[in-house]
Amino acid sequence: MAITPVNLSASLFKSLRSVDAGEKATAATVVKLATGLKVDSSSNSDSFALAQQLRGKIQVASALNQGLNSASGVVSTSLSGVNALSDLNVEIQGKLFELANGANNEVQKDILKSEVGNLLQQAQSFVSNSSFNGVNLIDADASDVSTLSSENGDELFVGSQSGVGAAVNALQTAISDEAKIGNPMSIIENEFAAFQSTLSGATSSLVSAQSAIQGRQDELINFEQLAAEGLGGIVDANIGRETVSLASQNVQSQLAIQT
Repeated sequence: MAITPVNLSASLFKSLRSVDAGEKATAATVVKLATGLKVDSSSNSDSFALAQQLRGKIQVASALNQGLNSASGVVSTSLSGVNALSDLNVEIQGKLFELANGANNEVQKDILKSEVGNLLQQAQSFVSNSSFNGVNLIDADASDVSTLSSENGDELFVGSQSGVGAAVNALQTAISDEAKIGNPMSIIENEFAAFQSTLSGATSSLVSAQSAIQGRQDELINFEQLAAEGLGGIVDANIGRETVSLASQNVQSQLAIQT
C-alpha cells in the first residue's frame, strides 16, 4: 500500500514534537538534579543567585542569634544574682535593726554581728557566682558587654552593674569595722541604703536589657523563618522523584525516536 505524503508528514512531525518535548523535559530535570532548584533553565541563574543570597542571610541571622544568646545568658545570670541579693537584703536589714536595739547585751550583740557577717559572706558568694562564660555584670570590676545585633554592624550594649559588687564590698567593710558596727543605724542609713538603691537600679537595667535582647532575637527568628520559606519555594527539588522522572523521560524520548 502506498503511503501518501500528507500522512507521512503528520506522523513525522508528531514524532519530532515528541522528541523535542522529551529533550526539553530531560534538560529541565537535569537542571533540578544539578542545582536542587525548582526552576527551568531560563530562570535558573537568577533563582540560584537568590537562593544563595537567602542562604547567606539565614547563616548571618543564625550567627547573630548565637551572640545574642550568649548576651542573654550573661544578663539572666546577673539578674538571678541580683534577685538573690534582694532576698538576702531583707534578712540583712532585719539583723541590723536587731543589732541597733539598745537592750542587747554583749553576748547578743556578738551573735548578731556574726550573723550579719555570715549574711554578707553569702552576698559575696552570690556576686561571684553570677558569672556566665566568664562574664559577670555585677562584680565590682565588671565592664559593659556588647554584641552584634544586625548584619550592618549595629551593636546591642548591656551596661555594667558593677555598683552592686561595690555596694556589697562597702557594706561588708562597714560591718567588719568595730567602730562602725557599734552604730548599726548609721550603717542602715548609709551603706545599707546605698546597697538597696543599687539593687533597685540594677534590677531595672537588667530587665530592660533582657527585653531588648529578646525583642531582637524574635525579629531574627521571624526573619529566619520567612527566609527559609522563601528558600523552600526555590530549592525544593526532590532528588529521588526527579531521578525517576529523568529515567522515564529517557524512555519516552527513545520511543519517540524509534517512532
